[in-house]
Amino acid sequence: MISISEKARAEQSTIKSVSHFYKQYQLGKALKNAGAYKQEGIPVAALIHYLITLVYTGKSMYQDMRSANPLAQGYKKDVIYRFLNKAFINWQAFYPMKYLLVVRLMLQRGYQW
Repeated sequence: MISISEKARAEQSTIKSVSHFYKQYQLGKALKNAGAYKQEGIPVAALIHYLITLVYTGKSMYQDMRSANPLAQGYKKDVIYRFLNKAFINWQAFYPMKYLLVVRLMLQRGYQW
């Protein structure tokens, strides 16, 4: 049985890994190229980082918002829903750009297939 402290440590490690990946592979640049931006409020990068972190920690947004120490600090679920439903964001362009950035950076660093 996993103790609460072990689970919290594993979650913190996952959050650090996601943050490192996000910065290393410049996902913010791919978002900008896909037209993902906000006029005001929470930055797009923070929202996407939050969603990616939820996926890799195995939490739902509901579970996170109800927890004692939520990852979403300073915004509610409506902010996420409104952002994801923006018509001007070209999500089909974002994914190929993201993959191209990752592959290009891996090749620059000498990764062998």
